[in-house]
Parts: sequence; structure tokens; C-alpha cells
Amino acid sequence: MQDTYAVLPQNGEAQLRIFNSFNCSVIVDVPGVITDNKIEPLNFWSAPTLQADGEKIYPLNIRSDACSYVTFDGNVTVTEMQVTKNKYMMRTQLRFLLS
Repeated sequence: MQDTYAVLPQNGEAQLRIFNSFNCSVIVDVPGVITDNKIEPLNFWSAPTLQADGEKIYPLNIRSDACSYVTFDGNVTVTEMQVTKNKYMMRTQLRFLLS
């Protein structure tokens, strides 16, 4: 039964999840964590446990060859002992609201 429990970040750790709500695949790059990782349509990607003492900023790039309107170059801030997930991607524009 324990295999189904969520793995939560501990002291000095954080987690990052990116949800693709488009009907096309996107490629996500988080330098130093993952490069050229493909997220299928309506699916998600979860980073391995990240090191974060307090807060840490990671560069983030999301792009797609199939959807010309999918592109984002910026940063994501992760917080110690929290899961950071984005709630983004509207059809007309790419928007990140990070929690």
C-alpha cells in the first residue's frame, strides 16, 4: 500500500511539476536538472527532488515545434519542502502562475 503514497520533499529539498495542457507535445529544459524532456499532450513532467535551501531559482525553457504559440523562457522559483507546480497554458497565450 505504501507504494501509492506521494513522495513529499524533506528539509533542503523541493519538487517541480509542469503540466502540458496543450493538444501538442512540448519540450522542457531545466538546465542542471533535465534537458530536452518531451511532455506529451495533456500530460505532466515531474522533476526529481531538487536541492533548495529556502528558495532556489532555476532557469526554465518550454517550446514546441508543432504549436508555434508555445514558447517560454524564464525562471521558476522552488521553495524548500514544497511542490511547485504551474497552472499555465491558455490557448491564446502562454502564462505561468507559479504557486
